[in-house]
Amino acid sequence: DLLLSVVCVLPQGLWEPRTTAFIDAFSATIPKFRSHITLLKQCCLLYPTEDGFLRALSPVRHYMQSHYPVTDSHFGCLVDVYFALIDVPSDESASSVKYAQNNLRLEIGNISAVMDLCLLRGVPLKERTLRAIVSFSQFFRALSYMDLQLLSRAIDLAKDTMPDIAAQLWE
Repeated sequence: DLLLSVVCVLPQGLWEPRTTAFIDAFSATIPKFRSHITLLKQCCLLYPTEDGFLRALSPVRHYMQSHYPVTDSHFGCLVDVYFALIDVPSDESASSVKYAQNNLRLEIGNISAVMDLCLLRGVPLKERTLRAIVSFSQFFRALSYMDLQLLSRAIDLAKDTMPDIAAQLWE
């Protein structure tokens, strides 16, 4: 199932309040998104958690990642969902901190994982990915979070061809 492959990319699972954004992003490729979720829950392939996520059991997640990895087109839709979350101006203002707390904190693991996969998969949108990582890193202080592996990978990729982005990542 395509939806199961998508959910299995996300280490935290699909945050249910974000379902509408997923429905919009995947409307062309998974038109009956809610029906697919219901079916996967009925088959016990996804289960709801107390913190509002739909997750796959670890063995299911690993099996799907190994044997049925998410397709490039579906990964592109997933990227669109998470890049839209961080494509907002960030500064040290109270509104920026509040935005980070309300919209990013609960899915910080998913956001980092999607960005890291963008770098590992070598998606053609390298500059867009690096700029998104710069935007995401500007929220780190508000979230009391730092993903050194992601930043290191991004700096290595940017240092030769996009030194301006590499410099922003160092900040």
